[in-house]
Amino acid sequence: MASYINTNLSSMQAQRSLSTSQASLTTSIQRLSSGMRVNGAKDDAAGLAIATGMDKTVRGQTVAMRNANDAISFSQTTEGALGKIGDTLQRMRELSVQSANGTNSADQRGAMNTEFKQLQKEIGRVTENTEFNGIKVLGDGAKQTFQIGSGTSADNQIDINGTDLTLASSDVSKSINTGNGTALDADQKTAIGTYAAAIAADPTDATALSTLKTALAVPGTGADQSGSADEIVAAVKDFQAAGGAIAADGTVDTATSTASTAQADKFTAALKTEDGVNISTAAGASNAMDKIDAALKQINTEQTTQGAAQNRMSSVISTLQVSNENQTAARSRIMDTDFASETANLARSQILQQASTAMLGQANQLPNGVMRLLG
Repeated sequence: MASYINTNLSSMQAQRSLSTSQASLTTSIQRLSSGMRVNGAKDDAAGLAIATGMDKTVRGQTVAMRNANDAISFSQTTEGALGKIGDTLQRMRELSVQSANGTNSADQRGAMNTEFKQLQKEIGRVTENTEFNGIKVLGDGAKQTFQIGSGTSADNQIDINGTDLTLASSDVSKSINTGNGTALDADQKTAIGTYAAAIAADPTDATALSTLKTALAVPGTGADQSGSADEIVAAVKDFQAAGGAIAADGTVDTATSTASTAQADKFTAALKTEDGVNISTAAGASNAMDKIDAALKQINTEQTTQGAAQNRMSSVISTLQVSNENQTAARSRIMDTDFASETANLARSQILQQASTAMLGQANQLPNGVMRLLG
C-alpha cells in the first residue's frame, strides 16, 4: 500500500465525518433549545409553507372566538335592556288595569297617571341611551355584522339584526307616546315650517324658539299640545342637526333632506301623530292596555331573537374551538420538536463527534510512519 505525506485521505475522511456529526449536533441542540423542529426554511421548506397557512387559520380563529364572545355580550346587553323595558311595561299595565276600575276618582287616576308618565319617560331614556361600545342597541336598528371565521367569505360572517324602538312604527314607541292629543293642526305645523329655518340658521335663537313654543302651546283642533311643546322643539333641532330639512308645512322635505329614514321617522313621531297614551281616564286606561299588550309582544319577539342569536354564537364558539384544536395539533406535528426522538439524535451525534475527533487524531498520526522508512 502506498504511503503519502502531502495527501492524508484518512484525515480528510475523518474531518468530513466530524463536520457531519457537528452539523447534526448543532441541529439537535437548536431544536431542543427552541422547541421547534423547523427553525428555518432549510429545515423543511414544504412543511414551513404548510404550517404558515395553518398558523394564519389558527390565529384568525382565535380572534374569531373573541368576536363571537363580543357578539354574545352585544346581544346580552340588548336583551337586558329589553327585559327592563318589559318589566316597566308590566308595571304600566298594572296601573292601567287599576285606573280602568270604576271605583277610582279623577284625582286617584291622576295620581296613577303621574307614575305612568314617569315610567314612559324611563322607557324612552333606556331606549335612547342603552349602548354597547358606543353603539346604540335599541335606538339605531342597524344590523351588526360579526366576523366569526378566519376567511372573507359570507360563511365567515353572521348578522344580528338590530331593533329600533324609537321608530313611529314601533309598538313600544306607541306605548310611551306622552302627547296629550291627536295630531298637530295645520297652523301648528306651519309654525314649525316657519321657524325651522331660523332655528337651523341659529339653534340658539331664543326668539324663534320661544315663538315656536308659544305657537305649539296653543290648543289645536281637538288637540292640546302644551305638554309636549318642548319635546317638539327639541325634535326640530335634533332633526335639523342630523341633516333633516323641514318643509313650509312642517313636514319632512324629502327632496332636500339628508337625514336617515330612522331620523325622519323619529321627527314625525315627535309631532304626536297618534293619540297620547295616558291613564287619566277609564277609556285612556283601556287604550293603554291595548298599546302595552302590543309593546310587550314586540319585546318578547325581540328577546327571542336575541336569545336565538346568543345560542347560535355559543355554537359558533364550540365549533371554532374544535377546529382550532385540530389545526393547532396539525401545525404542532409539523413545527414542534419531538423531544424523545431529538434527544436520541443528540446522544448519537455527541458519540459520533467524539469518535470522529478521536479518529481524526489517529489519522493525523499516520504520516509519521514514513519517518521509519527514511531512517
